[in-house]
Amino acid sequence: LTASASFVEAEAVLKKSIEISPKSLVSYMLLGSVHARRNDFNKAENILIKALQIVSENEKKSLAQEFEKVGDGFMTTGKRKDAVRAY
Repeated sequence: LTASASFVEAEAVLKKSIEISPKSLVSYMLLGSVHARRNDFNKAENILIKALQIVSENEKKSLAQEFEKVGDGFMTTGKRKDAVRAY
């Protein structure tokens, strides 16, 4: 769904996935990615912050990479303080 740019549908599916499996880190990361690809970096960051509550030790690197992408997005929009926070 994200590959076909159907972000609205992807967002709905991922939210339902999180509702069904609230400890699914992949769903949180994909939902954050959807928001980032729509240039809504604040929403992306908020989703990833929620993921911090469920991330395992083995998954921390993947989650950190998602935060880095959000930080990069903030930088491209000139929001340096937000980028520093996300990094």
